[in-house]
Amino acid sequence: MIEIIGKKTVIVESSLRMLTKCKFETEIKNIKTKYKMTDDFIYIGKKTVYEIVETGKNYIIMDYSCNEDRNTCSEILEKE
Repeated sequence: MIEIIGKKTVIVESSLRMLTKCKFETEIKNIKTKYKMTDDFIYIGKKTVYEIVETGKNYIIMDYSCNEDRNTCSEILEKE
Protein backbone atom coordinates (compact mmCIF):
# COMPACT_ATOMS: atom_id res chain seq x y z
CA MET A 1 0.00 0.00 0.00
CA ILE A 2 1.30 3.46 -0.84
CA GLU A 3 0.01 6.58 0.93
CA ILE A 4 0.75 10.00 -0.52
CA ILE A 5 0.46 12.79 2.04
CA GLY A 6 0.14 16.38 0.89
CA LYS A 7 1.45 17.17 -2.57
CA LYS A 8 3.81 14.18 -2.51
CA THR A 9 5.73 15.70 0.43
CA VAL A 10 5.57 12.38 2.30
CA ILE A 11 5.21 8.94 0.71
CA VAL A 12 4.60 5.99 3.05
CA GLU A 13 5.01 2.40 1.79
CA SER A 14 3.37 -0.31 3.89
CA SER A 15 2.72 -4.02 3.70
CA LEU A 16 -0.96 -4.95 3.83
CA ARG A 17 -2.52 -8.11 5.27
CA MET A 18 -6.26 -8.80 4.94
CA LEU A 19 -7.83 -9.98 8.20
CA THR A 20 -11.45 -10.17 7.01
CA LYS A 21 -13.36 -8.94 3.96
CA CYS A 22 -13.49 -5.38 5.37
CA LYS A 23 -10.60 -5.33 7.86
CA PHE A 24 -6.86 -5.18 7.16
CA GLU A 25 -3.58 -4.52 8.94
CA THR A 26 -0.75 -2.36 7.59
CA GLU A 27 2.88 -2.15 8.68
CA ILE A 28 5.02 0.78 7.56
CA LYS A 29 8.08 -0.46 5.65
CA ASN A 30 9.50 2.75 4.13
CA ILE A 31 9.04 6.51 4.41
CA LYS A 32 10.17 8.85 1.65
CA THR A 33 10.34 12.55 2.48
CA LYS A 34 12.68 15.48 2.17
CA TYR A 35 11.55 16.73 5.58
CA LYS A 36 12.77 15.59 8.99
CA MET A 37 10.11 13.50 10.73
CA THR A 38 10.04 14.60 14.37
CA ASP A 39 6.77 13.09 15.61
CA ASP A 40 5.88 9.51 16.48
CA PHE A 41 2.73 9.40 14.34
CA ILE A 42 4.48 7.89 11.31
CA TYR A 43 7.45 5.56 11.80
CA ILE A 44 8.88 2.40 10.26
CA GLY A 45 7.38 -0.70 11.87
CA LYS A 46 4.13 0.97 12.97
CA LYS A 47 1.15 -1.38 12.62
CA THR A 48 -2.44 -0.20 12.21
CA VAL A 49 -5.67 -2.18 11.80
CA TYR A 50 -8.26 -0.50 9.57
CA GLU A 51 -11.91 -1.39 9.01
CA ILE A 52 -13.69 -0.23 5.86
CA VAL A 53 -17.03 1.19 7.01
CA GLU A 54 -18.35 2.83 3.83
CA THR A 55 -17.51 2.97 0.15
CA GLY A 56 -18.88 5.37 -2.42
CA LYS A 57 -18.27 6.11 -6.06
CA ASN A 58 -15.34 8.45 -5.31
CA TYR A 59 -14.40 7.69 -1.69
CA ILE A 60 -13.69 5.07 0.99
CA ILE A 61 -14.19 5.66 4.73
CA MET A 62 -12.04 3.61 7.12
CA ASP A 63 -11.99 3.52 10.94
CA TYR A 64 -8.93 2.71 13.07
CA SER A 65 -7.93 2.83 16.73
CA CYS A 66 -6.07 6.01 17.72
CA ASN A 67 -4.90 8.02 20.75
CA GLU A 68 -3.29 4.97 22.34
CA ASP A 69 -6.44 2.88 21.70
CA ARG A 70 -8.68 5.35 23.58
CA ASN A 71 -10.61 6.54 20.51
CA THR A 72 -11.71 5.51 17.04
CA CYS A 73 -10.57 7.77 14.23
CA SER A 74 -11.75 7.85 10.62
CA GLU A 75 -9.98 8.46 7.33
CA ILE A 76 -11.72 9.46 4.13
CA LEU A 77 -9.77 8.46 1.04
CA GLU A 78 -10.52 9.87 -2.41
CA LYS A 79 -10.47 7.44 -5.32
CA GLU A 80 -8.58 8.48 -8.44
